[in-house]
Amino acid sequence: FAMTWDGSKILESFPSEFSVDGLIRVRYMEDNFYQDSADEFHQQRNNWRSRTTLRLLELSLPQGVRITVALGTNVGSWIMRFMDVFITMPFQASGQDGHCGSATGDFNVDWEGSAVAARESLLSGTVPALLSTKTGLVSAPSTECIEGEEPEDNRVPCESVLAPSEFGMLFVNACMQDVCSGGQGILEYYEAFAMRVFHEYAAEAQGKQRCAFPVEPHGVGYFWDPRCRTTASLGCGADGVHDECRLCGGSGTYAAVQCPGTADP
Repeated sequence: FAMTWDGSKILESFPSEFSVDGLIRVRYMEDNFYQDSADEFHQQRNNWRSRTTLRLLELSLPQGVRITVALGTNVGSWIMRFMDVFITMPFQASGQDGHCGSATGDFNVDWEGSAVAARESLLSGTVPALLSTKTGLVSAPSTECIEGEEPEDNRVPCESVLAPSEFGMLFVNACMQDVCSGGQGILEYYEAFAMRVFHEYAAEAQGKQRCAFPVEPHGVGYFWDPRCRTTASLGCGADGVHDECRLCGGSGTYAAVQCPGTADP
């Protein structure tokens, strides 16, 4: 991994930060979503997946635009390469739409309608499984799985890891295909990916809709975090009604809890 700014190398150590006043702030840090997933799948820390730190780039740009890049590279014992990019922006008063919905926290998204045709892709003919259901993008997936199972046998495991994020059920078919071709270890990647998608694109709006505060919190942000159902983490249960309602940000107790979108006060 290498990153430059005006020809000079930046972020040469891990973790690290870089900023230019009024233009950009970049944080190079651990991907907590993946680590949480790995810890859940492998309770004993002697497993290689639990010992491997996946890395995250978070870029804050003017006018509240943010780019989050999850990096899966040859770090430690990790052998699966991937890069997930999430672009978010503040909600516009006039409304907005796009590849990931209308920014209202619902799950009505049109992945296929926004897919890039294979001939126009910059990914050298490699098309993510997420887009594989759109006619003409990729060839029919193989029915031979590397671990000997039938592709349909992966439906229940995929649904199990994706359901907790609410948003994740959109990716069941892609998960089934990738687990078939890459093995069961990909399940934890899909769980982390689904949680990240929910966090970036739905958590803030869902918090506004579903948290039931008698008085709106001051000095902190809040969002809807499905992980709070199973893990009593800092800030969970903030409204006294819903475990998933979680405080974040600010300059005090909850500063270490990352707020999605513009939820940070």
